Amino acid sequence: MRIAWIAGVLFAVIVIAGLPGLAGLAPRIENEPWGVTTYDFAYHVDVGNFGTAPARNLTARIALLRSFPPFQIVDSIVPATPGFTVEVDDLGNRFAVYNLTELAAGASLMADFTARVRVYGIDFTATDAGLTSASPGPAYTSPEPFVESADPRIVNRSLALRAASTGFADYAYGSYVWTTNHLTYETQPQERGAVWALRTGRGMCYEYSNLFTALLRAQGLAAKRVNGWGERFQTGEVHHAEEIAHAWTLVFTADHGWIPVDPTFGDVHLYENFLKANDMHVILTEGVNRHFYRVTYTRTAGTNVQVDYVVTVLSKAEENLSTARAVVIGGFVAVPFLLAAMITAQVVRERRKRVYLE
Repeated sequence: MRIAWIAGVLFAVIVIAGLPGLAGLAPRIENEPWGVTTYDFAYHVDVGNFGTAPARNLTARIALLRSFPPFQIVDSIVPATPGFTVEVDDLGNRFAVYNLTELAAGASLMADFTARVRVYGIDFTATDAGLTSASPGPAYTSPEPFVESADPRIVNRSLALRAASTGFADYAYGSYVWTTNHLTYETQPQERGAVWALRTGRGMCYEYSNLFTALLRAQGLAAKRVNGWGERFQTGEVHHAEEIAHAWTLVFTADHGWIPVDPTFGDVHLYENFLKANDMHVILTEGVNRHFYRVTYTRTAGTNVQVDYVVTVLSKAEENLSTARAVVIGGFVAVPFLLAAMITAQVVRERRKRVYLE
């Protein structure tokens, strides 16, 4: 009995150890969704005047979630607080804008929003031709503030990386890896540019994205920065803006349009954040200096305006769209139950033997 029991346990251990390898046998889905996560979010913005004098001519611009097909689709966005106008900027970002003649000392403007968004998991592929054969416009290949792609230091680094690559797809990946290796994450008091990040080797998500975007543009590849929430969200969680505010890059390809690349998260999970969409990224705006909230007012003595931005995950529903992945996951889930069943069967059999012998 002991030999059979030990053999059964060893067999189960071997099966468990081998299950990750089954993922390699499953056909890989490229450029098509393998899963979708549906989120219901509530986000609350509290603009309070904690000073002793009124804040005059106060304007609060709060970004509304927008779709980025094929990996992000906003099913609904509902501002629950009236009194706003909708403003759309030159990049297509949408904002709920609240204008107040003044916000009295001790008073607050509270704005609430609910949204449902579907985020698809997609593993993209990029080819040399796809990266270079089309462009959405010169703005995405040109320098801009914080993305100084024409600076000689950026250009020289891009030339060195290009010389070591086999093509533009390899160059994009090499620039991504180099950025994650070159930079050390460090919180900054304000946003820095790509040149500063290159020179110091430090920065937060804005610097990671700015530097990577600049390296792509220096070689004529179209790229842009996006801003939003980055987190492994779970139902019931409550997050403040400083905890989840995030920035990453979208790379343009003729084959699949804009594709996400996140060099900051690539510091931890390199492979999973290059040309892959996942449910840890929710985009609100695109573009440098296009933050997902901004409050301006006439600054006078005695005013002290503070903003509290809170996101609540009302629900999270995950759906696997790949049969192959479902089989592998099902195998992982089933093995502990199979092992328990084997042990139980051996115990019952041994007890029956003892009863018979007695």
